[in-house]
Amino acid sequence: MDIASGNEDFSILVEAVVKAELVAALSGEGPLTVFAPTNAAFRNLFEALGVQGIEELSREQLTPILLYHVIGANVLSTDLSNGQKAGTLFGNDVTITFQGDHIRVNSSRVIQADISASNGTIHVIDQVLIPAGNIESFTLVNAETDEDIININDGDIIDIASLETTKLNIRANVDLVNTGSIKFELNGAKLRTENLFPYAAFSDSNGDYNEWHPETGDYTLTATPFSFKNARGVEGPVKTISFSVVNSANIVELALQNPNLSILVEAVIKAELVDALSAEGPLTVFAPTNAAFRNLFEALGVQGIEDLSREQLTPILLYHVIGANVLSTDLSNGQKAGTLFGNDIIATFQGAHIRINDSRVIQADVIASNGTVHVIDQVLIPAGNIESFTLINAETDEDIMDINDGDIINIASLETTKLNIRANVDLVNTGSVKFALNGAKLRTENKFPYAAFSDSNGDYNEWHPETTDYTLSATPFSFSNARGVEGPLKTISFTVVNNPNIVQLAQQSPNLSILVEAVIKAGLVDALSAAGPLTVFAPTDAAFHNLFEALGVQGIEDLSSEQLTPILLYHVLNGQILS
Repeated sequence: MDIASGNEDFSILVEAVVKAELVAALSGEGPLTVFAPTNAAFRNLFEALGVQGIEELSREQLTPILLYHVIGANVLSTDLSNGQKAGTLFGNDVTITFQGDHIRVNSSRVIQADISASNGTIHVIDQVLIPAGNIESFTLVNAETDEDIININDGDIIDIASLETTKLNIRANVDLVNTGSIKFELNGAKLRTENLFPYAAFSDSNGDYNEWHPETGDYTLTATPFSFKNARGVEGPVKTISFSVVNSANIVELALQNPNLSILVEAVIKAELVDALSAEGPLTVFAPTNAAFRNLFEALGVQGIEDLSREQLTPILLYHVIGANVLSTDLSNGQKAGTLFGNDIIATFQGAHIRINDSRVIQADVIASNGTVHVIDQVLIPAGNIESFTLINAETDEDIMDINDGDIINIASLETTKLNIRANVDLVNTGSVKFALNGAKLRTENKFPYAAFSDSNGDYNEWHPETTDYTLSATPFSFSNARGVEGPLKTISFTVVNNPNIVQLAQQSPNLSILVEAVIKAGLVDALSAAGPLTVFAPTDAAFHNLFEALGVQGIEDLSSEQLTPILLYHVLNGQILS
């Protein structure tokens, strides 16, 4: 210390030794070797650290730096060899290298060697030696509050469900607050280099930690300290830990942890499916994001979940659930999987992407306690099933009867010939139904009530069927205009006939109107509408006019029931007698 104190170029070194309370240690019996930085070297350090001088560095900061310049032995320059490592009183080694005639200690150059002192030797150097420090531990940090959660040790298992947040970060704790930088690697790949305390693996802004949302899985985190920023200077010992992230939350709890699945959670609650999706399982859920739900709302012309009923939501949500644990590695291209709704979904591979129907898996294999969640970018809409067909009275818009395969529809037995047919689906939010009649495309209906011959908001258009055989096919789709998922085809064949009874046949003929009037007046409608068989000789209106003239009456109104009955019955034979 006497030599340093007597040299003005070591005044800052002396000031640092005094502040660090190391005067007695460096003035002891020794032997010691000191690598003594010049004042210029210290000024370069102050500039690098962004400080004005020694007064801005604490004793705790200065002590390790100064001890890193001292070897507990007398080492002359002639004792040094190229590549030699020498332990310091700080603990970390310095490294000696030869460059031509120059000796370097780490990155500094010896500018004056072998100054003898009573207790050792001084070598003057042109840079302050900065020890890289040691990574003592890693701490899991709450990135919402910037508060410590727990220290992470090698082999630890971190259960996301036990934490207050899923917004995390990890801090490397060093034994030197002035470590120049720390280089982080995650699972063997470079993560980042942090130049400032608090050395956050996933970065920070002056201690405001950035968010890391870890997926469940195994991790290996490596941190290497350096004495200067940008991973330069002296490299300290590597610190590595391996740990696992798990989530003991069930599928619903997992969704609650993810702010991007909040609309899904809202839908599950409204559909009263919380208990079902929280059960033991195993289950696999394809979870649409909030953006996916907003796209659905726009397609349906609604504002949000509040505009959809429980009855509408339930089949949609169940169509996203498989009653088994299915990882992404279990899927194959073209694979069909049954859902709790009943209809299948289809998995396809497009390059590195997995598609479920038309949606893309954007995050796979999120493990829950009762199964697996795959996050998708579209809501899956089941196409529904065509349950039946109904014949409609297009005059009154009322149902007439269901039509089944093989039915014969007798036009004469109906109140009207103005008809339509409705396809009845098991989902009121089926996107569209495509109809074909006798093998030819008929139309695609995009709105309930899915009328084969169209309608205007439930006011059915008229179809006047000819008497013939018909085959009607209907295919449901999950979106409008026969797009999206195609549901099962429903086909029926039926025959339209016109087989009126004798009275109905007469009513259809304008030339037999007086005969009909007479039959009604005589009370013979039921008798002539019976099963028969009967044969009727039906007088024309002209024939009746001739009778009225012969009888001297004006018309049927001048004849009584008693007079008409025998005349009419005289025209009827039992049995079917053809010409």
